[in-house]
Amino acid sequence: MIRIRGVMNIIEDIVSWGHGELYPSYVVIHETANPGATARNHRDYWASNDTYAVHYCGDWTGDVYHCVPDDRICWQVGNGNPYVVGIELCHATNQEDFESVWRVGIEWSAMMLNRYGWGIDRLISHNDCTNWWGGSDHTDPISYFENHGKSWEQFKQEVADYMASGGFEEEAMYDVNVPAAGTPVHRLFNAGSGEHFYTCAEDEKDGLVANGWAYEGVAWRCPDPEVAVFRMWMPGGKHFFTASFDEAQGLTKNRWKCEGVPFFAKREGTPVRRAFNKYTGDHLLTTSDTDMANAIAAGYADEGVAFHV
Repeated sequence: MIRIRGVMNIIEDIVSWGHGELYPSYVVIHETANPGATARNHRDYWASNDTYAVHYCGDWTGDVYHCVPDDRICWQVGNGNPYVVGIELCHATNQEDFESVWRVGIEWSAMMLNRYGWGIDRLISHNDCTNWWGGSDHTDPISYFENHGKSWEQFKQEVADYMASGGFEEEAMYDVNVPAAGTPVHRLFNAGSGEHFYTCAEDEKDGLVANGWAYEGVAWRCPDPEVAVFRMWMPGGKHFFTASFDEAQGLTKNRWKCEGVPFFAKREGTPVRRAFNKYTGDHLLTTSDTDMANAIAAGYADEGVAFHV
């Protein structure tokens, strides 16, 4: 199961039950000090040796692994362990990846503070824990941030600003059952409305065919999950598929409804191009140059690459 929000893919993958009951009072930020290692790498290590597993671990891809339940103690900050729920931010090896990790940390922090009904005063660093409670000599993530031109004070301010914007609301999350790699994405067409539609669900495909939709075959097959594709619907209108969370969220503010995440895409791979027919409101998605050429000849406008598979 994956939970999707903002730049984060929160992957529920508990590998440890920690070291006793936890009733946290603070959210704590770490950095892994393991250059280049991903959240999945840390999850896999903790699955084999969970002594120092931390509740969450996030990286530059947007993946955040939830490895220990929030109500279980992790050995992470010395004498402060009974008071904190934490996230390890993976150690990026370049500025671009660091900026992505930074954003993951901001969204995760805002989400957790909101979950507990806390203010920004409950967001602390491992360095704070060392100074407050002892039992640890770690000062992260201070140096990690500074090495990339950022500061702990900036981080807290951006979390506070994000909370004030309301962007952290967990209602923006979607629980997703991820289709296995290789699962076909079916394409259907409604001649009456001029709409193309895409689904992995065999029962949904069969139901649409029974109601007069034409089955046009397998559009592509699901890759290993990296990027969520949101299915949007305008009541009384058509569907729209986007891999941009910001685009999906913006549409919800203009009466569109989000119907969840039917399938995933990749960050790199075979491009799925999008074409738009302004007369019917249809968006065609295709990996085929021939399909795209035929669509353009029929009056569609090429809108470029929607995502990759």
